Amino acid sequence: MILLAALAAVTAFNVSCVGTEKVTSKHLKPLERPFERVYRVDLMGRRWCLDKCSETRPIVRATKTQIVLYESIDSVTKARTTLDREQGTLFEFFGTDTGYLSITTAVCKGSKFTGFPALKF
Repeated sequence: MILLAALAAVTAFNVSCVGTEKVTSKHLKPLERPFERVYRVDLMGRRWCLDKCSETRPIVRATKTQIVLYESIDSVTKARTTLDREQGTLFEFFGTDTGYLSITTAVCKGSKFTGFPALKF
């Protein structure tokens, strides 16, 4: 039983990240603002959620050192959210073909997993 609890602690955890988001655009002056989020991650279940955890999403891919939570690449936008487990950092970007670019960097700290919302059915 102790072994299962230890395994769960390694594969399911919260990650609190604090940093800065920098936004540039052809049409707006550059903007820099504080960034703070809590991610709940379950590697065995391959799911994650954000802050109040109103919905879970699938993990794109995970290795021992890197977790890609979100990735979307199409003809108009490119976006990715990545946690680096060795460095204890988050890197997130969102860009469009119209010149909008948001880059977020943050320092992150792991903590005890607080769970996901209960399934309705």
